Amino acid sequence: MKQLDINMLVGVMSTNISKLIQDTLDQLQADFASDSSNNEQVALEADLYATMNQYIVYTLLNSQYKKAFDRTKKNLDRFAEDLGADIEGKAGVTQEIASVNGLVFSKERNKDGTTTLVTDLVNQLNRLGVDKDIIDTACKNAEKPKKGNTYYQVEGE
Repeated sequence: MKQLDINMLVGVMSTNISKLIQDTLDQLQADFASDSSNNEQVALEADLYATMNQYIVYTLLNSQYKKAFDRTKKNLDRFAEDLGADIEGKAGVTQEIASVNGLVFSKERNKDGTTTLVTDLVNQLNRLGVDKDIIDTACKNAEKPKKGNTYYQVEGE
């Protein structure tokens, strides 16, 4: 199938999914009710209610499609490797891995880099004879606070 045909078909699918999502959100929003007589308060509550419903819907979709996306990447590698392809790719280069029936599977791996673990650095400094107090002071001065993760949760009563 040609790329233009694929783009058209996937575009139609995306539009249909978006319409279905909007229909679902509209149905959920139809249940909104407020006890307030203040129009501004009602508008704010309606906005929050709509956003909570969006969060519920998009959380489900994100989880479902993220899993499918990750599974598809693993399967691309597995099936291409089963066909004898080198699936590792090369750093900094886009490499064609396989092609089947007009579709081409390519990979690009970022350039290789380095990393330094603080523990390994401290060990090396100790081996080089750097005074332990100096290392401890440097480590203490290099510490920065790290805010904990925030997890959102929206659910019905």
